[in-house]
Amino acid sequence: MAVHYGEQITLKSLIDAQALTAGEKLLLKGCDTGKLVELDPDRPDAATNDNTIRAGLIRYLLLGGCKAATPHAKGVQVAGAYVTGELDLNGCVSALTLGVVNSQFENTPDLTDCELGHLWLDGSCLPGIQAQRMQVARNVFLRDGFSAKGLVDLNGAKIGGQLGCIKATFDGDGGPAMMAHGLDVVGDVFLRDGFAAKGLIDLNGSKIGGQLGCVGATLDGDGGPAMMAQRLDVAGDVFLRDDFSAKGLVDLNGAKIGGQLSCIGATLDGNGGPAMMAHGLDVVGSVFLRDGFSAKGLVDLAGSKIGGQLGCDGATFDGDGSSAMMAQRLDVAGDVFLRDDFSAKGLVDLAGSKIGGQLVCNKGEFAGGLSLQEVAVTGWLVWVNIIGRVERLKLRDASVGALVDDKESWDKTDRYDLRGFQYHSVIYPQTVQRRISWLDRSTSPDIPLSAVRRTQGAIPQDTDPQPYTQLARHYDKVGHRRD
Repeated sequence: MAVHYGEQITLKSLIDAQALTAGEKLLLKGCDTGKLVELDPDRPDAATNDNTIRAGLIRYLLLGGCKAATPHAKGVQVAGAYVTGELDLNGCVSALTLGVVNSQFENTPDLTDCELGHLWLDGSCLPGIQAQRMQVARNVFLRDGFSAKGLVDLNGAKIGGQLGCIKATFDGDGGPAMMAHGLDVVGDVFLRDGFAAKGLIDLNGSKIGGQLGCVGATLDGDGGPAMMAQRLDVAGDVFLRDDFSAKGLVDLNGAKIGGQLSCIGATLDGNGGPAMMAHGLDVVGSVFLRDGFSAKGLVDLAGSKIGGQLGCDGATFDGDGSSAMMAQRLDVAGDVFLRDDFSAKGLVDLAGSKIGGQLVCNKGEFAGGLSLQEVAVTGWLVWVNIIGRVERLKLRDASVGALVDDKESWDKTDRYDLRGFQYHSVIYPQTVQRRISWLDRSTSPDIPLSAVRRTQGAIPQDTDPQPYTQLARHYDKVGHRRD
């Protein structure tokens, strides 16, 4: 007698279809105790009489069982099982816990549109999970050796607690690893501490009431994007840090983060394309891309808003043949640090940005150039101790509270444009002769330094006088009228 485990079944129909295994007898005997029924201390690789549990029996108990077999209020909890058949809970409603840990599933469970009290699959191995629009009152735990060979589909799911995937492995088997478009989690989402995914992690349009923690995670887009999180809404922090690595695009376009975005020590590889897209990102706190952060491929922060600082101290940006960082119209309430062995291979473009604190480039390397055109910096612009040659520095129509610079850093800058550049003061003034030479070089920003005809303090013909009058205003302001 064949039994389809999505149909209404009874204990008798299960027994009539097949005699109970030793493992099923143990589960029935212990299901009313509220304790974990352990069939095997290890996750089984093959079905035996001692570890086999039919999916239909789990469904039967989860939906209330009968007088002869009534599950405890804590739900169905079994370890070391080999689950045969398909666990079909499509549209089912149960307030109990579904706990199948350190177990092997023969088929992909169908949890579509179901309602559960708690889902606990730690250490289990499955050929994927179908859980679209699933609702879980408490937590969903896919941790501690959980493994999926196939899609984990959480599109539209609602979770009342946290989603914990610590030390889990998701392998999309040639497709996406996890689809969680429109996921709604009241608590935290943890994809961390050894979490590994092969295939896309899709969090587009998801809402997380706590933090998104991906500390120490390894994401491999398997030839495509590693993480898609467009319009992600996170109430707390987002941690992509401490040996977090992604091969393939990390897409945070339009995301909202209520805390900080920390990518300290992370490694991003765009796999031939952009490494991070965060166009229109809105972060209440700070953004940290520093202390060993490395990106191969464009990092795009254009149009983003940062309530704290943007810290890129000691970071490495490699545009992989294109721009390294695009951050036009960036709005930062605090400081921007591109310093202390910051290195960019490719253009760093901050054109049109607003910076409420300082812009510090001390000990930075800008081989591909730096564009600060129309940038407004409330505090200091620090251009000192620059490392290596700088192809171009654009300061046209920029304004800063104060300029802190040194002769050596300007000498390393092949081209720079000071037309329309305004500053309230110069913190470390050089001689007026040196300053005039500095202005003379900027009058031909499109001509390399080696080709510039030096003047003897006279303003060249057909030259914008603004840089000269700006410097004259500074000298007048500090009482150096002769200069």
